[in-house]
Amino acid sequence: MLKKKKKKIRGWLFENRYQLLLISILLVMFDSLLFNDVTFYQMYIWPLNMLFFGINASNVITSKRRKYFYVLLVLSFLAPFLWFLFAEHLLFVRCMLLIYTLLYWITLVNIVTGIFKSKKVTFNMILGAFCGYLLLGLIATFSNMALLTYMPDAIDGLAYFNDYVVNQRQDDIFVDIMYYSFITMTSIGYGDFLPIVPDSKMLAVFIGISGQFYMTVIVALIIGKYLNRK
Repeated sequence: MLKKKKKKIRGWLFENRYQLLLISILLVMFDSLLFNDVTFYQMYIWPLNMLFFGINASNVITSKRRKYFYVLLVLSFLAPFLWFLFAEHLLFVRCMLLIYTLLYWITLVNIVTGIFKSKKVTFNMILGAFCGYLLLGLIATFSNMALLTYMPDAIDGLAYFNDYVVNQRQDDIFVDIMYYSFITMTSIGYGDFLPIVPDSKMLAVFIGISGQFYMTVIVALIIGKYLNRK
């Protein structure tokens, strides 16, 4: 009886994997705006975000090397607790950013692979494509954060990433960099943030091209599968 319930729950999680993954990604992106207590958010909400993301992302990981994903997931879960001890050490910050970037990258690759292998257009496929686009934006966000740890003045209008420990809230900096990354990827244009050194300009170019390429390829793929089905 217990085994049947577990199997049923796993089946439901897999069937709704993209809906749940989308919710977990949106929580990672936006739920920090709901909490004024930074310590509470870092100690409880941030780890729960990563746990929820990991549970849902594991249902789209189809590669044989899932153990690497789980290692990154465990590290991403521990990072918020270690943050209180090592936030002022740039090496820790850079390692943490690399962990999150790789975690989202592995998930993105598996989503795109699943879309390519799918034989028909479904609502799940469309949700998966949207999840992949948001993950690409998060990868761009953490890449820009990493750049700022090396070049504090790389992006005009953004405070040096490590300074928020003293000067401002973490979620404020995250939202600012995420905003800059997504408007770059979507080619909306710049307002109060602007890349001003060659490295940040080239990264902005790469992010912009990646976003447009993703949209072009995925949309063409979905339309092609739909036409073939008809």
